[in-house]
Amino acid sequence: MENPYQHLKEYEGKIFKYRDLCDLLGLEFKRGKGKELQLKQLRQFLDLDQQTIPRKIILKEIYEDDKITIVAGKGKYLPFIRNILLNQLHSASPYIGTYKELIPILGLASNGYAEARYNAHFFGEEIKKKYASIIDTDYLAEENLYNFLSMTGAILQDIIRSSLNQLEKKKLISVKRSLRLFRYTRIDVDGMQKKIVEHHDLSPAEYSLYKKIETDLIEEFQLSSRQQLFYRAPSKKTSVNVHELYKDRLNEFTKNLGYDFSGTLFIIFPTQEGHNYDIEPAYLDRSLLAQTISNRINQETDLRKIIPQPILEKFIATYFSSPSSIT
Repeated sequence: MENPYQHLKEYEGKIFKYRDLCDLLGLEFKRGKGKELQLKQLRQFLDLDQQTIPRKIILKEIYEDDKITIVAGKGKYLPFIRNILLNQLHSASPYIGTYKELIPILGLASNGYAEARYNAHFFGEEIKKKYASIIDTDYLAEENLYNFLSMTGAILQDIIRSSLNQLEKKKLISVKRSLRLFRYTRIDVDGMQKKIVEHHDLSPAEYSLYKKIETDLIEEFQLSSRQQLFYRAPSKKTSVNVHELYKDRLNEFTKNLGYDFSGTLFIIFPTQEGHNYDIEPAYLDRSLLAQTISNRINQETDLRKIIPQPILEKFIATYFSSPSSIT
């Protein structure tokens, strides 16, 4: 695909009002949703920054032709995740890990993101002190970082979950979903008590008991699929919130095994077709994936409502602007 704006390379880095950008590109000036749709379509060809300067647009980059096909279209994360994950599985199989491990493995955020995301959740430490070297604490409120990590964590989990489901449907991988159990404990380090988290992956016998929680609920409420366990609203048929009931039984199961909480554990195998898949080097470009993720985070209206600038911009730059390495 050719980029129709390649002849405007000299304007990279320039700042425009929206109307002036339309004039430069020979486009109709639009308002409201029409403007939003037009800018979304332009991002297939251009890197546009609407965050740095209020009511202005910075034309950061005009993509090369070979870059367009990667950035464009629906499922823009899937080609990256497919190639990065299969490349990993070609080297070592199966892959076993939680969302926390998958985030850096897939290159969805910088190396420090997963640790920050899950440490903030597990320990509730004083975030101002912990991140003082990264973020200007004059602008930092503890709840801002916690909200940022929580909201972006939900976005990344959704990307991972959706991508794994699609790769399963394409018969490139098979995924077994188990549990990793966690509990808090304290250890003595040089006379000081340090709080740590221990974890335990379900044994085959424990896994059978875990799956029985699901099958019992499916049978009890005559659900048509496992996915209905995760519907957050009560079923019209049962008037019972099965999702909350499932969480309660899962929590009881976890406590009975001596742990405080649990997380989804993915055990991922390549199929024969996955083994034979030819890796596409263009989709191993983690800097480009980091760019698409940053754009996605930047466009989240709820984040912009809750976290003011310049805090949001600093968080995105810290956690989403630099790709992580595959281990």
